[in-house]
Amino acid sequence: ALPYLERIVAGEIAAPAITDSRGRFTPSGISCTSDGNTISGGVRFVSYGASASFYVVAARTPDGIDLFAVEGCDASSAALPSLDFSRPSASIAFDHSTAVPLTEGGCGLAAVERGLDIALLAIAADQLGGAQHCFDMTLEYIKLRRQFNREIGSFQAIKHRMAEALIQVEMARAGLERTTWQHSANVSADAAVCKAWGSDAYNALAAETIQLHGGVGFTWEHDAHLYFRRARFDAAFLGDAAFHRERIAAMLNW
Repeated sequence: ALPYLERIVAGEIAAPAITDSRGRFTPSGISCTSDGNTISGGVRFVSYGASASFYVVAARTPDGIDLFAVEGCDASSAALPSLDFSRPSASIAFDHSTAVPLTEGGCGLAAVERGLDIALLAIAADQLGGAQHCFDMTLEYIKLRRQFNREIGSFQAIKHRMAEALIQVEMARAGLERTTWQHSANVSADAAVCKAWGSDAYNALAAETIQLHGGVGFTWEHDAHLYFRRARFDAAFLGDAAFHRERIAAMLNW
């Protein structure tokens, strides 16, 4: 695996091809198969799949699930429409593509699950940052926007909505800080909590940003729609809030 890590450090794009047909990771959703030297199958919703130098593919083998590296030139890709213009994704097809084993003996599943935990925390951090910026941007706007000879932020209805928005942000922050700062006995469950709370918070804040900015919030010229797009993309990427709540319940035997 070291040569591939060196290529990533050098700036090449490595696209993980591990998701199922709905953009989530589930062991039962892995459709690619490998004989140890080649891979066949397809993967949808691969981030930066159309521009990747190589893919890290989860595939079924006689020993279980393992990871393989496949060069971009050995696979075919088709770009998929993305709500977030800055996060392109693609559908990738492998047809007896040459594959280099990165794990063996069915150890790939544990590696993917560990990587998934880290990815969920990274997405949750992106969601928290986006939600916080939406809150700050909206707070500044309601202090300046005047209606009926007073700032709209002085209206009780607006205050209530901003208070609810702040609660959403702080809940997402509390979960993420607890998981990243403290040693967790169940990182997978905590990472899923962070993703679920982050999705709820960012979706809510992005929507409120548009609403509380009034007419200007609906225009292309304002940045509100960019945060709304990112919030929707992040919420769906690697599983939405409902999916991760189901994972949490299963992991905790609820």
